[in-house]
Amino acid sequence: VNVRGISCRCCSSDVGGMGMEKLREGLWRLNDEAGCTAYLVIGLNRAYMIDTGMGRPPLMPQIRALTGLAVDLLLTHAHPDHFGAAGEFDRIWLCEDDRETLACSEPLCHRFGVPPLPVQRVRFFRDGESFDAGGIRLEALQLPGHTPGSCVFGVPEWKELFTGDAIGSGDIVLMTLPGALSVSAYCASLERFVQRAEAYADTEWRGGHCSQAGIPGTPAYNPPRLQVARDMIVLCKRLLAGQLSGEPVREPNAPGGHALRARWGTAGMVYTAVE
Repeated sequence: VNVRGISCRCCSSDVGGMGMEKLREGLWRLNDEAGCTAYLVIGLNRAYMIDTGMGRPPLMPQIRALTGLAVDLLLTHAHPDHFGAAGEFDRIWLCEDDRETLACSEPLCHRFGVPPLPVQRVRFFRDGESFDAGGIRLEALQLPGHTPGSCVFGVPEWKELFTGDAIGSGDIVLMTLPGALSVSAYCASLERFVQRAEAYADTEWRGGHCSQAGIPGTPAYNPPRLQVARDMIVLCKRLLAGQLSGEPVREPNAPGGHALRARWGTAGMVYTAVE
């Protein structure tokens, strides 16, 4: 979850900040009214939707305007701003380590007005699993932290990486919700992840809330990329060593609404405690 209630400033779209925008042949991006970003990958014999946003307006009519192929839903993690339209899909994929996150997400579903995930349609996958779309494939790279089962999906043939909320979308990574890992556990996850992400080092990555990256071409533009993940490791280590202290911030998704925010280089984190 990282909803700030703003429309996407960094990308054009078809209808008032919503609708599908073509990024390349076979790849489309959805920006919804709540500032959530999702992606449609269309292969030769199957399509995959990576997250759905809040699901307002309905998503499937937009997909069907682009492809008649069977469409699976791949979830980067089990937070409702990423699965609001999940009920429109027959087959939903979620990392098995986010099973318990679903229970933690129920209060957020009520808060956002999003239906619970239809668990009877969910299939669970493990780190490293591949999804074949025909001509291209998506690989799941687990990056626990924001949730225990947070995953990044890569398309090696395109050098495209879809990060959800795993390292934030250019603003911060939010580590205040129930089920989020400790700073030390997140640091260890990041160190494993950056070794696997080297193949995507030369590209900008596609986050789950693209408006938070800012405006392309401006000095403040900060999309997800390998440098952000590397800086996040340094940020974690400096927090753990007591070399850096966060500033108090109001965070509605944190217990009591109180949290801390710290930055290092291109990375930022909102958290409740260092451990």
